[in-house]
Amino acid sequence: MKHTELEVHEEQAWHPPVHLLRRMVIAGALISLVALGLGWVLTARGSARTGELDVSVWVTQHRFEPLTSLSVFLDVAIQPLCVYVLMGLALLIFWVGGRGWDLVIEVIVFLGTWGATTLAKHAYDRVRPPDPPVDRIIALHDPNTMPSGHTAAAAALTAALTLTVWYARGSIRTALLIGVPFVLMVALSRIVVGAHYLGDVTVGILLSLGVSLLIIALLIRVGLIDPIQDAGSRPLSPSWPPAPRCR
Repeated sequence: MKHTELEVHEEQAWHPPVHLLRRMVIAGALISLVALGLGWVLTARGSARTGELDVSVWVTQHRFEPLTSLSVFLDVAIQPLCVYVLMGLALLIFWVGGRGWDLVIEVIVFLGTWGATTLAKHAYDRVRPPDPPVDRIIALHDPNTMPSGHTAAAAALTAALTLTVWYARGSIRTALLIGVPFVLMVALSRIVVGAHYLGDVTVGILLSLGVSLLIIALLIRVGLIDPIQDAGSRPLSPSWPPAPRCR
């Protein structure tokens, strides 16, 4: 049976490069292990011995108003409900724009990464910075602090949006120039409001990065992402996924 030109293009485009997958899996696994190991060491030693408590006390006692106001705003803006709302709005916008499948991939990366960090937080069971001596200025409902959920959510959202920008042939540099400072600002804000230690936000960033790489490698392996042809958006339609190879 003869293939149509579209079928041949799809078959050629969906062969994941082994060297790329191997590098992504190794990098993702190493970063994740480093993050998990760092979290375990910091939790076992305690914030007083690691110096994290001193850092938190100093930061919360030397605040200045613009940074404090921004930190309180981010505390509200990155809350789980607000993140779901933002993702829902993005899903609606991109879906109307014909980029439905890209958003499905984005949501998978975001929820998978954030979910992994949430599980890690309950596994570590590390308590929040004590108030006093840390001057906490927000209300907290979750007693666990390692890793930072807000920082992990910001990193996961940045990873997911950057993936979508890349997949749409957009500027990765621009996405990172916006996303990386955003993640760092969220991380700093969690220390400023007295909610987390420095180690909490560090582990949150590393774990999100490592898990994101592993999830993206998995999506490439199963054929949901095509890094070879970089074909752009793939609409949710009966013509996708590609039809099985004809013999």
